[in-house]
Amino acid sequence: VALRSELEEHIATEETQLFPLVRSGGPYDAEQVAELEHDHASAGSALARLRDLSDGYDLDHALCNTHRATLDGLRELELDLHEHIHEENNVLFPRALATA
Repeated sequence: VALRSELEEHIATEETQLFPLVRSGGPYDAEQVAELEHDHASAGSALARLRDLSDGYDLDHALCNTHRATLDGLRELELDLHEHIHEENNVLFPRALATA
């Protein structure tokens, strides 16, 4: 629940603040970017904990199809989120800061 809430809040901040400023070429505060990067680190830690608890999303230990689907969904979430974080930290955020 905490991860979901953090991600929803993070996405709302990006959609209402960061993305419009990047599109308009407006300045974005380094402190705001640092806060978003902190969100990324927090989400990464939560996903690492889920991976550890599920033995690396090992499908061989799945007890049923629902369990297997849950493990596979968590693995996909982690991969997607890591890609999202990489693109923002290495492409979007530097562009936003360059306009400051």
